[in-house]
Amino acid sequence: MMRDTNTGAVDFLDFQHNQITALGGAGGIGMEWQALGAGDFSGNTNETDLLMRDTTNGQIDVFNVQNNQIVSAVNLGTIGTSWQSLGIGDFSGVAGEIDLVMRDTSTGHIMAFDIQHDQFFGPGHLMGTVGVDWQNLGVGTPIVPGSPLM
Repeated sequence: MMRDTNTGAVDFLDFQHNQITALGGAGGIGMEWQALGAGDFSGNTNETDLLMRDTTNGQIDVFNVQNNQIVSAVNLGTIGTSWQSLGIGDFSGVAGEIDLVMRDTSTGHIMAFDIQHDQFFGPGHLMGTVGVDWQNLGVGTPIVPGSPLM
């Protein structure tokens, strides 16, 4: 997924064998929206959704995608604007769930928010605290037992 920083237009690029095989325009998303990640937040197979955050008020939405088109936006709730995204991944170990990890820039608290079927699943989980002088470098992908990476 790619986004034009001037217009907000979103395009999907399909890849096969290290080549772009198709390019499709999915629509536009306002420039106040920040991308948090892409994944299957809705639980619909063969679909990659966008997790976005409104930087003006902290609202988190899943933009559901079908056939390379944005078909709906679902509001998950709001996380204060002092929180920054650290990344997405499976931090809880629950199958079918993608988690969002956020950090409060004023306290260093790190929270995981579980997402299932286009909604936050339960309250956020405090994972710990890291000093505010530390910078996020990224989130790794866990290796699943039995995967080709093992």
